[in-house]
Amino acid sequence: MEGLSMAFSDTDITVLAHIPNVDEIIDAYQRLQPDVLLCDIKFGQEQTGGLDILKQLLTVDAKAKVILLSQYDQDTMIKQSYNLGARAFLSKSIAREDLITAIQKVAKGELYFTSDNAITLARMTYDKAPDDRALEEILSEKELEAFKLISDGFSDKEVATKLDVTTRTVANLKEKIKEKLNVERNSSLTKIAIRHGLISMDD
Repeated sequence: MEGLSMAFSDTDITVLAHIPNVDEIIDAYQRLQPDVLLCDIKFGQEQTGGLDILKQLLTVDAKAKVILLSQYDQDTMIKQSYNLGARAFLSKSIAREDLITAIQKVAKGELYFTSDNAITLARMTYDKAPDDRALEEILSEKELEAFKLISDGFSDKEVATKLDVTTRTVANLKEKIKEKLNVERNSSLTKIAIRHGLISMDD
């Protein structure tokens, strides 16, 4: 905490607290109400990390402004962080001036992307080639069942009834399917189903 406080001593940024224990972060956030939360992706050997904290915090405060810090710039982690609601994903080796800029922008409600992260996200979104493996090799049996129903236009409630599961389970299955197939929209699932011959354009 002392190091951060000194780094920001000539700025308008005030460090309210340093919370080393992952179990205390949510309580500390609710008590201190910071404009921005800097959160490490990994907490030592703890099972819970920054992504889990981000998900928990956004259920408590949907407007929470979280910056995730990581020692490694892993492409999938960068994408997952922004998809989950992080306002910025930064390397721990980021320059002081860039860290200050990121905090200031996020405090104003903006997203902050380093140039490298922007390129990574663009490449992952637009440049990744389709996975030509059989769907059975990519999806689990339950995911494949759900995929066929979702891509055929059934609602989450209808899929839940047909699979005898809850709608929450269907929503989780859908997210896993989209992640494995590298798509963002339901319409993209339909296109994949057509490409694999599960449904036709005439259906």
